[in-house]
Amino acid sequence: MTNKSTPFIVISGPTASGKSELALALAEKYNGEIISADSRQNYKLLDIGTAKPSKDELKRVKHHLIDFLDLNEIYSAGRFLKDSRALINSISLSGKVPFIVGGTGFYTKSCLEGLPEIPIIPDEITGNLKKIIKEEGVKNLYNELIEKDPAYAKTIASTDHIRLVRSLSVIRTTGKPYSSYKVGDGERIKRPYFHFLIDPPKEVVKQRIAKRTIQMINSGWVDETRKILEMGYHVDCQGLQTIGYKEIIEYIKGKITIEEAEKKIITITGQYAKRQQTFFSTQFNDGFDLKLWPADISKMIPILDGYLMIEY
Repeated sequence: MTNKSTPFIVISGPTASGKSELALALAEKYNGEIISADSRQNYKLLDIGTAKPSKDELKRVKHHLIDFLDLNEIYSAGRFLKDSRALINSISLSGKVPFIVGGTGFYTKSCLEGLPEIPIIPDEITGNLKKIIKEEGVKNLYNELIEKDPAYAKTIASTDHIRLVRSLSVIRTTGKPYSSYKVGDGERIKRPYFHFLIDPPKEVVKQRIAKRTIQMINSGWVDETRKILEMGYHVDCQGLQTIGYKEIIEYIKGKITIEEAEKKIITITGQYAKRQQTFFSTQFNDGFDLKLWPADISKMIPILDGYLMIEY
């Protein structure tokens, strides 16, 4: 069997769906390594607030694309495409099974289906958009996005200034909706894979998010955030745009109570999970090989035994 025919496994799902624990068990069983498709766990220092794997879990199974970025760095789907495909090749060559695991659907889709060619954006356009956000906030720009590309506007939070700048810079440069540059228009990966979607009911997701948020706060999320600020990182740095940190910072600064922070985080995370589920249900051209809930490893082992044996 050639390296290019070596299969890999993909596990997608919304936040708090249990995909990480499931992937850890499967990677142990099948001698695998995990490639994280989580756009926030790649930042250093953000351990509790991103539910990053513990030191023990990282010892049990080798993880990639976790804990390697400075909080001021920007990481993109384009970089993930290159990094993840290179890792799939190297892991396969080592005789192990690659597992792509995470809830950032745009990352996973870019790896599997490629990225479209987007024209070069003039620096002045991007700079002007960033200046508007700094001086006026995001409200007017989000309204502009709703007007010019309502389809894409529905997929992002109104406060997501990174994606606002990215989408509006393309729109202002090309005159075309950002959503017209579809992920999947690029070169698809030339390798077989089996794609699981962990697909819990919305009410279950809400309950799990609430439980996990409380656990994270009780585990020292406030202290983790306070230490980051004491290190000199600005509240507007890229890493601290991660869900929950803004609310924890508001608590640290005495603007809200910890109960209010907890409630806001649960609400915002729930909204994010809803967008994730919408993305998973509409944006993957090839769909999924299996959707399942609960995330029961006993249902997956017979399938993977057969799939990996057939390929090998």
